[in-house]
Amino acid sequence: MDFNQLASTLDTDIRIKRAQAVSIEIESYIGHGPLEVMEFGCGTGLISLNLKKKISEGLMVDSSSKMIKELEQKNKELEEKNKELEDSKRDENNTEKQMSEMLISELNGTIEKLNCEKDELIKENEQLKYSITEYEKIKEANSDIFEKSSKYDRVSEQIG
Repeated sequence: MDFNQLASTLDTDIRIKRAQAVSIEIESYIGHGPLEVMEFGCGTGLISLNLKKKISEGLMVDSSSKMIKELEQKNKELEEKNKELEDSKRDENNTEKQMSEMLISELNGTIEKLNCEKDELIKENEQLKYSITEYEKIKEANSDIFEKSSKYDRVSEQIG
């Protein structure tokens, strides 16, 4: 059998699923890893690539140079996907950080606005207290006028 001719068509759905099942079984025996491994007759790397997270160093050996080329291509594609995922996560983290900074900035602006409004209310309250105090002083100083005015109001109500 010429494995160089089979290399590009060897990874059928059934072989991929079988390799995943074998990888799961192997994983249950090897523990947490990371491990240094050597795989003889690795073919296109279906088993080793499934165990890649558990492998710190690996030597894949096959008599077919085309199988090794397929393995190298798959490995390159996996590394590119991993790099894209890392870049995506980094971009996602940057976006979250920017959104957090924007939210904090908006909250700080809102807090500052509320503090200004609070200060304005305090000023208005102080002015109102001053006005009431001044009114009380005037009323006390002119109590006879206020008494007459109060009597006039009661008489007006009775007549009106």
